[in-house]
Amino acid sequence: MEVDFVLNSAKCTTTIDKYAYLDSDDPNTPTLAVKVSAITANPEQKLNYMPTVVDFGEVRYGNAAKFTLSLKNDDSAKVVLTVPYPPPAKYIKKVDIAKRTLSPGESTEIEFTLSDKAPVGEFLTSISLEVKDKPSSRITISIKGDIVEE
Repeated sequence: MEVDFVLNSAKCTTTIDKYAYLDSDDPNTPTLAVKVSAITANPEQKLNYMPTVVDFGEVRYGNAAKFTLSLKNDDSAKVVLTVPYPPPAKYIKKVDIAKRTLSPGESTEIEFTLSDKAPVGEFLTSISLEVKDKPSSRITISIKGDIVEE
C-alpha cells in the first residue's frame, strides 16, 4: 500500500494537521488513523516571524493571557502591514502591532491577547497579514491553545 501526502505552501507559512483513515481486515485494529503535521514555509516570503505558531498552551477559562511574536521585513522596500483577515474575536480579543510601517530589515512585535471568554476546549485559528497593496505578500499565522475548566 502507498499513501501520498502533498503539501503546497501556496504563498503562506502555517501549521497543517491532516488525518488519513485506513480500513483494515485486522479485527484488533479495523481502522488506522495516520496524522500528518507540517509547518509550511513560502520560500519567496518577505515577511518572516518567530516563533512560527502563536501557542497559548493551556489556559484556565476566564484568565488573561498574552503572546508576543517578532515579525521582520526581509524585503528590499519599505512595507506597510495590513490585516485582511483578523482572528475570531471569540478567541483573540486584541491584536496589537507595535509598528505597521517597516523599513528593509526592520522588525516589530505583534501582541495577541486571548479573550477571557474563549470557550473551553482546544482551538486552532489564524490571522492573515500582508503588505498594503501587495496581496502576494500575505502570510497566515496559526494561533492555538487549550482553554481548560476553572
